[in-house]
Amino acid sequence: MANQSITQLPVAAALTGNEVTVVVQNGVTKQTGLQNVANLGGPTGPTGPMGPTGPTGPTGPTGSTGAASTVTGPTGPQGSIGPTGPTGPTGDPSTVVGPTGPTGAQGSTGPTGPTGPLGNTGGIGPQGPIGPTGSTGPTGPVGPQGPQGSIGPTGPTGDTGPTGAPSTVTGPTGPTGPTGPTGPTGAASTVTGPTGPTGAASTVTGPTGPTGDTGPTGPTGAPSSVTGPTGPTGAQGPTGPTGPTGPTGATPVISVGTTATNTVITPTANTVTQYEVTGLATPATIATPSGTPTDGQKLIIRIKDNGTAQALTWTTTSGAYRAVGVTLPTTTVVSKSLYIGCIYNSQDTFWDVVATAQQA
Repeated sequence: MANQSITQLPVAAALTGNEVTVVVQNGVTKQTGLQNVANLGGPTGPTGPMGPTGPTGPTGPTGSTGAASTVTGPTGPQGSIGPTGPTGPTGDPSTVVGPTGPTGAQGSTGPTGPTGPLGNTGGIGPQGPIGPTGSTGPTGPVGPQGPQGSIGPTGPTGDTGPTGAPSTVTGPTGPTGPTGPTGPTGAASTVTGPTGPTGAASTVTGPTGPTGDTGPTGPTGAPSSVTGPTGPTGAQGPTGPTGPTGPTGATPVISVGTTATNTVITPTANTVTQYEVTGLATPATIATPSGTPTDGQKLIIRIKDNGTAQALTWTTTSGAYRAVGVTLPTTTVVSKSLYIGCIYNSQDTFWDVVATAQQA
């Protein structure tokens, strides 16, 4: 390359630190990377004052619409309420009784209407002919009272008396009026706030600028896959009227069968609800209850020995006893009552033993 001055060389692009330059070290010309030169710099000086803000660059093109958000954005401000739309047709009568409306104020008593005119008085019949004058007899009884004269015209109606005190009896509840139609949603704002340009990243934190106008609402995203928070619970509605009291159920029938002692105890489930062994004096087998039980039938067995503990053996074949959540007792406790509660299970054909209780 011909000898050229530095100013005649082409201008370099932005430096990366990988470029090579010439240095003289101890009187010897050598090469080194610019990054090595940069590493020789002293400590960073104080930050200079911030220069004036440059003019706003032109607005860049609008970017493409991003993917639909999976998070529900904040609700934009409510637009102004549009004019009320026409009233829709009346819906079918509600099947739900609305709340009782307040009793209206009692209206004032209207004035008393005028009294109707009095009917005409009938005329007096003609007088009969005068008979001959007889001899003067004794003074007769007082004759009947003559006809009443015609009634004079009715006087003017007096003033209406004062209104009585308000009634203390609540009047009947008026029907709830139909719900009015919901007005239409106001139109969305047609003014879009301008988007400011993105400036270069500053190395100095500038003051926070004023909050710009709210931009237009973006397009509606795809249905969110995240369930939003539950809204507040609405006010509790009025308590409905208490329903009528139902009829009293039938008195349960309780019947008891007993035996003193036996080596085989056979409860008579077809005729009793409780079977009692009152003085067991020998080890005993509790056999399948007699009779034809029905599904859900209950049977209580009560066993008490004669003062000596006796062994108990339970029949556990189909139709007999099956322990459900309990352990079948294998002995009595001296002079203490033992209760065994059973429910018949027709599906499995067992008397399911669901409870046992030993007197302490």
